[in-house]
Amino acid sequence: MSAGAGNRETDARRGARRSRIRRLAGRGIALASLAAVVGAMLGLGGVAGFGVAPAAAEDGAGATASAVTVKWAGGNDTAVQRFQPDHAALTSDGNGTDNGSGHWDDFKDLEVTVSKTADLREEAVVVSAKGMGTSNLPTNGVASNFLQLMQCWGPDPSAADFNQTCQYGAYSGAASSSGTVLGSALGTSVVSRAGENLFSDPSRFLAVTGDASVQTTVTGSGSTPVTITTDGTARFFGPSTSNEQPFVAIGSDGTARTGFEVQSALSQPYLGCGKAAELQGAGERCWLVVVPRGTHSNALAADKPCTTGGAFYPVPWGKQGWNGVQSGSPVDPACAAWQDRIVVPLDLASTAPSCPPGAMERRVSGTELLATAFSSWQGALCGSGTGTLSFNTNSGDLNRAQLLTGQSSMVVVGRPLTPGTIGLADPALLNSATLRYAPVANTALAIAFRWQSAADKPATSREMKLTPRLLAKVMTMSYKFEVPAYQYSFPDNVDQYWPNRPLSMCDDPEWVALGNPAPGSPGECRGLFLVVGPQSDDVTALLWQYLRSDADAAAFLRGEPDPWGNTINPYYLPASNPQARDGGLRDIDLATQPMDRFLRADRTVAPDYTLRGELVEQTHGETYDAVSQIPFSESFAGNTSRIFRGDTKRIDSWSTNRVTGGQVVPGWVTVDPGSGRFGYRAFGPADLGAAHRYGLALASLGAPRAERTDESTVVSARSFVAPTAASMAAALAAQHTDPATGTATADFGAFPEDGYPLTTTLYAAVDVTQAKLDEAARSSYAGFLDYAAGAGQVPGTAPGQLPDSYVPLSDSQRQQASAVAEQLRHPPTKDGAGPAAVAPAAARPAGAAPAAAAPAANTPATRTGVTATGVTPATNTDAVSAASQTALGGTLVAGIAGLVASPFLLRRRGIG
Repeated sequence: MSAGAGNRETDARRGARRSRIRRLAGRGIALASLAAVVGAMLGLGGVAGFGVAPAAAEDGAGATASAVTVKWAGGNDTAVQRFQPDHAALTSDGNGTDNGSGHWDDFKDLEVTVSKTADLREEAVVVSAKGMGTSNLPTNGVASNFLQLMQCWGPDPSAADFNQTCQYGAYSGAASSSGTVLGSALGTSVVSRAGENLFSDPSRFLAVTGDASVQTTVTGSGSTPVTITTDGTARFFGPSTSNEQPFVAIGSDGTARTGFEVQSALSQPYLGCGKAAELQGAGERCWLVVVPRGTHSNALAADKPCTTGGAFYPVPWGKQGWNGVQSGSPVDPACAAWQDRIVVPLDLASTAPSCPPGAMERRVSGTELLATAFSSWQGALCGSGTGTLSFNTNSGDLNRAQLLTGQSSMVVVGRPLTPGTIGLADPALLNSATLRYAPVANTALAIAFRWQSAADKPATSREMKLTPRLLAKVMTMSYKFEVPAYQYSFPDNVDQYWPNRPLSMCDDPEWVALGNPAPGSPGECRGLFLVVGPQSDDVTALLWQYLRSDADAAAFLRGEPDPWGNTINPYYLPASNPQARDGGLRDIDLATQPMDRFLRADRTVAPDYTLRGELVEQTHGETYDAVSQIPFSESFAGNTSRIFRGDTKRIDSWSTNRVTGGQVVPGWVTVDPGSGRFGYRAFGPADLGAAHRYGLALASLGAPRAERTDESTVVSARSFVAPTAASMAAALAAQHTDPATGTATADFGAFPEDGYPLTTTLYAAVDVTQAKLDEAARSSYAGFLDYAAGAGQVPGTAPGQLPDSYVPLSDSQRQQASAVAEQLRHPPTKDGAGPAAVAPAAARPAGAAPAAAAPAANTPATRTGVTATGVTPATNTDAVSAASQTALGGTLVAGIAGLVASPFLLRRRGIG
């Protein structure tokens, strides 16, 4: 059956198939016991059900009810065995003896387990294996005994062209022209889609949309033009967008364990997983393909070599090359590796909206941190009388400005509307607004990390402690290796204007004193802190507030040295500071003034041609700065995905063979994402729910202190707390409530030692007297608040429940939300004389909390600015090119896709 044909299984057959998979739990297919793949549930009094940080995908634990184990040699339940090649018939004599190929002996004891195979979204599943020989690590094209992983969309894994539907080949020179470090280590054919003679018989990639990769030859310009042939896959995926894993090491005990990122149609439209077939999708069923590589030749037979050319091959059928060297593509049907594959079905949650099409849709705008909860609630809200509610993310100031100017009727924010938090909107509008704030969720910003060493020195770190000052250092690029420098050539005067700084974070005595992980050289810690930008967010403002509230961090931000003499990057000092570099930060003092975004303030450019004049001709005079050296992520969820991948996107070198836009255009190229060979190292601010789904470790943050520490007390003077139900509850209990608005924020002046500092409450802000709110709109938004404060606070994983990463609202918070809902139904008049005349309110959904008096609105002083009629309509602050929206799904969609794959309508600005 052709992969592109319309002979797809019916919904009924898919349902029956999923039922058979579920029944395997009672039929002995070695399904793992029920546990959460992303961590155990923590029951804690009034906040029972909160999910603690999950074990790492690469080393942590627990499977789900849909976990599946597949034995390579066969004997599996028919519900899974029918998808496997008959390895016994292909590689043995039928009596348990190898047929001479060597592959039966290499893999007969192999078993692969996937921790979760149903109800999948953008998330990481644990893939573990046992029963193989220890890896010979890839060096200079020599590697043996390892696994290769990829996701495929084809409807029939037995079809002759199923291999064409697998996303693989991003790391080869045939895909990117310049190749990758991983590709060089493994060998060209092993990371490519075809054999060593790459273009004699290429195995094309067939997208679910019907498009296919096409071999392309392009020629550059100049006196000595370069001609390059590529396989055409870069149009569909690359190292930063493909979830393929060309190398997963087998340990000395014969086992392997890694996290595999599942992609739905929202993040990879060319696979189309979870999207209906009639909409150019693959349907809910896709596949994880695991290709084992052993030590023997990958020839199919004595007269059918797998590859030609090269230093070590072709290796004759049944023979072992030097150190068991492997050659040939894992998706090339001309090689035995493809017939050695294990196929595991992956059933993804539908990406379709759950509410009936054509219904009136009302928009809620707000912070990304609500998206996980909203995605769960939206399906239940469809039938609750609220109508269809959609959610789109904006920066905090833009959300508030849209509410104030009437472009939005409900926004979800972490801070109230004040003259300093409404962007360019006219503060005078605050005087005429009747603002109310309804608590809808308690959550936190995580500092998530993945720290897995290279395969030759295997180790995984799950502990990281960060003081406020350490965070201040990485957020201000206060290490020499964070400054743009081509080939480590720094400006001559950097040691003069900034003499006191460590080479890298891992070289910092404070980092070392806290017992944090460190690789062998400072250069391996370069550019690991990934951030979101350039847009603002309320939780980013909370992070900066946390730093300003700590004596150590505040002193560092002022330019004072730490106990080891290290100082801040002088580009981050205010212009008033005599040590500020090139004028420093204008109108900003990070030690004393609020800040709601991450900054790339260092203005160094690389290369420094005054230092390296010989590079001018080589690099055509092109330079890069701090913003382009390590680009911003467009969302916290997108940042989480980058951390999981170890994908810093850091500019690393210049390539004369870079192919872009169908042309050879020399330019800067970036480092590879993390890999099983060279490890994964990255950390940064992350959406807590996404961090759980990806199995990332969460850093413990030091409590802010009013007194400074020294070398001897930097560790002992404070407690370090990770985001858990208990630590978030402790932080919520210590919040300070503004009586004017009813909003509560962290009180770092009296913060509990056991509280997690980046805990926050999210509020649905409304102007209850907004003229555009008609009776239906009021009822819809009030119904949302009733649900959010009622049934939506029941912890659980079912649609409509409160997901992991949220702590249920307190009774007083629920009452406050219900009171705002009542004011929406019965708004006060503008003069406050009493309720305005409105039609009878709709009934509240079951489970809604009782009403209580709502706090009065804040009426701050006015200032000049644009009026409501002069505000520019909302634009996509996470702007991406049309090409990247189509080809890559956009970073925001890629990051938030896991949030929106459950019944939920997401509307990005400028997308629909």
